[in-house]
Amino acid sequence: AADTSGQDRQSETSIVLGAGSNVIGAFNDSGSFSSPTFNKFTGFSRSTNGGSTWADGGTLPTSANGAAGDPVLARDNTLGKTYFATLMFSGSGLQVFNSTNDGSTWSAPVNAGPGFGSGDFLDKPWMTVDNAADTSGQDRQSETSIVLGAGSNVIGAFNDSGSFSSPTFNKFTGFSR
Repeated sequence: AADTSGQDRQSETSIVLGAGSNVIGAFNDSGSFSSPTFNKFTGFSRSTNGGSTWADGGTLPTSANGAAGDPVLARDNTLGKTYFATLMFSGSGLQVFNSTNDGSTWSAPVNAGPGFGSGDFLDKPWMTVDNAADTSGQDRQSETSIVLGAGSNVIGAFNDSGSFSSPTFNKFTGFSR
């Protein structure tokens, strides 16, 4: 839905190419911060013609922890899944939603940062997917396909089935499974 109030600012954008000519964009969206929940500040949009025109996708599915912004997108081209990470309004961690139809619909989120406390500042999340053919992270069910982090923390990883796992890691030095 279009922002029709004074709350019409979008910022901190992320973009990812979907299948064919689909493109998905994510952004902080002040128009999403409204009643009755006041726990959403993230929006998205889609293009089905390579970016020539865009349609506002509205907000992500409602969740108890909200969607506080700083969105980041990544896509697993083998599985055809798009991942959408955003900060939480309440709780501790990062929300990660996924879509199997290039952002037409989104799953309920999983907490991709369990175990972090209120003193941990998980700002500026990032995410990457290994889409290179014949690498250790692609096309193997037991390997990691997505690495997720925020600030200087490597938070966790998703395997090819989309399940979250908390890796063993040390801040600033990486992680191992």
